[in-house]
Amino acid sequence: MTIMRLVLSYLEQAAARYPDHPAVVDPEQSFSYRQLADAQAHLASALLVAGVGHRQPVPVLLPKSCLSVAVLLSVARTGAFYVPLNPDQPPARLGRLLQRLDASLVISDAEGRRRLSETGFAGQILTAEDLVRQPLQLDLLEQRQRLLLDTDPLYCNFTSGSTGEPKGVLISHRSVVDFMEVFVPLAGLKHSSVIGNQAPYDFDVFVKDLYGSLSCGATLVLIPMSYFTQPVRLLDYICDHQVDTLIWAVSALCLISQLKGFRYRVPRQLRQVLFSGEPMPLKQLKIWMDQLPETRFVNLYGPTEITCNCTYYEVPVPLDLSSPLPIGRPFPNEAVFLLDDCDQLITAPEQEGQICVAGTCLASGYYRDPVRTAECFTLNPLNHIFPERIYRTGDMACYRPDGNLMFTGRRDGQIKLMGHRIELGEVEAALDLQPAVARACCIFDQRRQRLLAFAVPDPQAETGLPLDQPLRAQASSRTEQQLLEALRAQLPHYMVPQRIYWCRTLPLNAHGKLDRASLSKQYEEA
Repeated sequence: MTIMRLVLSYLEQAAARYPDHPAVVDPEQSFSYRQLADAQAHLASALLVAGVGHRQPVPVLLPKSCLSVAVLLSVARTGAFYVPLNPDQPPARLGRLLQRLDASLVISDAEGRRRLSETGFAGQILTAEDLVRQPLQLDLLEQRQRLLLDTDPLYCNFTSGSTGEPKGVLISHRSVVDFMEVFVPLAGLKHSSVIGNQAPYDFDVFVKDLYGSLSCGATLVLIPMSYFTQPVRLLDYICDHQVDTLIWAVSALCLISQLKGFRYRVPRQLRQVLFSGEPMPLKQLKIWMDQLPETRFVNLYGPTEITCNCTYYEVPVPLDLSSPLPIGRPFPNEAVFLLDDCDQLITAPEQEGQICVAGTCLASGYYRDPVRTAECFTLNPLNHIFPERIYRTGDMACYRPDGNLMFTGRRDGQIKLMGHRIELGEVEAALDLQPAVARACCIFDQRRQRLLAFAVPDPQAETGLPLDQPLRAQASSRTEQQLLEALRAQLPHYMVPQRIYWCRTLPLNAHGKLDRASLSKQYEEA
């Protein structure tokens, strides 16, 4: 029985049409579409026996592999929604996420079980290897399938939160299906495509990799994260597996070009490269385009809350190095528009406004957080006919004379670093909890792509810090190194500041709030 508006139909149809075609490949093994569908069914059946309920959050703590892809799809088949947890996250953060979810079980492996023991998680731990060996009970699957709706959540990805608590973004089946209907043809994906996956499961770029490949019966090649520190090994893997499509974060592409990987090997089989997550440095893009003159390059934009992306810009040849890349025009079936501070529509070129999005692409909201959901997902002030939800991204943009949108910055303390969305408030909250710190503030050095922290020492702490020295003159202190170690135990590596500078006070604006602009200026002048 095919349910057309659920992502489950992708695997069902591909397994019927291309049973022996490779669906997922990792360095150790590959699953054909028949094998992937079989593994998904056995895993889903075992999860139902274990008591997984409809619309229940199911955290998945597994490394990338053919089997873990089947696990994600099996959770969807039970009518629950999967919550990918990155095995590289520190135990303290994993513990906070599990606490937020109030999860009763986690799907993991032996290494994950060890890591979970450090989080204080007291629920049930199911191992994927055991689940997939359980007997298939089709009657349970059929009973559950009759309950499923396309508005059911498919997955929940946690993003950085300004209050210090991560936000769980819930995305429905319908949102993913509607997005794929326009993304797949725009990306040029087809049955013969071989997609090289860079993103971890908890990064929404992976959504495009997984469901983009399943929707057309293509092959998904999982690239281990460790390869992204070894350009030679990475390029060999891409070329040897005949990968022809990359949907990567900007920082991953830059790794190859910055480390001069093309001097070793050029992946000339690439047909298209789509990138997102942060502005693409034009010098690095030029290196890619010079090496691959026949390849399409597409700049994608969109926050997690609107299901991957809402605008795109196909980079013309030759590349114009005189101005930043636009984020382009809206995807079909999505409304993207600019509002000023008075909620008036902006249509004239060069006038800055906040990017707002409407359509079925919108997330259902934030998991168990109605207040923040109401703040960000509001009624469209331009629609006076019926109540229509929009998402206010907090990103600022303006129209170029040619009609393309140009990203100009953020309204708040959110930044993008290495493709990851970071709320500076979450980093500051982690710093404020440290005994040596009385108050902290973070800024982002856009030019050098560095996250910096500024802290006022707690008067009760024995820091012995030279606060009378200029910022740049401060040598790395033992206290700073201790603080950085403490942060590494609390935050993902990309959220740990490169440096912590000590100050007597932090500048405040006229409203008594931290003045990041003044702090940035002091840093640049020091």
